[in-house]
Amino acid sequence: MPHACKPFGSPSNRIWFLGHDPRLRKNDAEASTCFFLDLLNKPKQVGEGSKRGLAQSVMRYVSALSGRHVSRTEIFVTNLCNEFLDRPSIDEVVLIPDRVAEIGVRRLARYLLKAKQPPEIIISSSQQVLYHLARTKFLKPHQLLIDFEAASTPNPRLAAKGAYQPSRTAAFLQVCGLIFEHQGIPVIPVLHVASHRFMRHGHKYRHPMERAKVSIQNVLCAARD
Repeated sequence: MPHACKPFGSPSNRIWFLGHDPRLRKNDAEASTCFFLDLLNKPKQVGEGSKRGLAQSVMRYVSALSGRHVSRTEIFVTNLCNEFLDRPSIDEVVLIPDRVAEIGVRRLARYLLKAKQPPEIIISSSQQVLYHLARTKFLKPHQLLIDFEAASTPNPRLAAKGAYQPSRTAAFLQVCGLIFEHQGIPVIPVLHVASHRFMRHGHKYRHPMERAKVSIQNVLCAARD
């Protein structure tokens, strides 16, 4: 198995943010901790601006979704795949093979067992991550997820090159921002932080992401009542 990055924060923290994989799309830098979030606990160093910027983007993203400032002590951040997989031979998203995703799902289950209390919410980012959560039955069965899984299977031609492209990209529009469930814990899918950061999907995702904000804020408010 390739070398891996570490999660950030404690599994006992109230908000979980689940990323995709640690391989940057256009940069060879490798984070020892997911999204370089450990840098936010250290003094600034010359030459780490883009790494620190990614970490800050994650925190701003989670705060924007939550409708308030979220501190680093409230969040647990990991990826479905924490291993550094090979970059695809074409400029596309890294394919997380089924076997690697299943290892990641079992790792999530272990983190939940280690937590002193379950998280109030799991924010899951990207279509491929949700595909594997649905495929492995990590999520409680739901008709929308059955349809989504069928539409999100990897394109075989691109998968052979190590890249992930779903059979139907628009399938994520139907489920983004809705509330699903893992053993009573709300799981809400959102765009990957990089897609949101650079607005790759533009106006198409404006309504689903507004729906995500409402769902996330309602879940967190209910947990505090």
